Amino acid sequence: MAEMQKEGLVQSLRFSEVSFEEIKEAENYFTVATVQNRYNLSDRRSEDVLDYCTENSIAFIPWAAIDAGNLAKPGRPRCHCD
Repeated sequence: MAEMQKEGLVQSLRFSEVSFEEIKEAENYFTVATVQNRYNLSDRRSEDVLDYCTENSIAFIPWAAIDAGNLAKPGRPRCHCD
């Protein structure tokens, strides 16, 4: 894939469900355009990935952002927005 990017055959490469260490390693070989990891109010395991992407101008796309309605179940975290 890195060779294809260098040759101009692909413009951007994307990752899904990766750690920030994996992104850093990949950046030794090619430019990472986007990362898509599970992330929502009740599942923030990708917080470090989000931070790394933000700091390095990599688009972060959360999947399951509304947790398939599970956030509305009793006992789940609530957003107390004004």
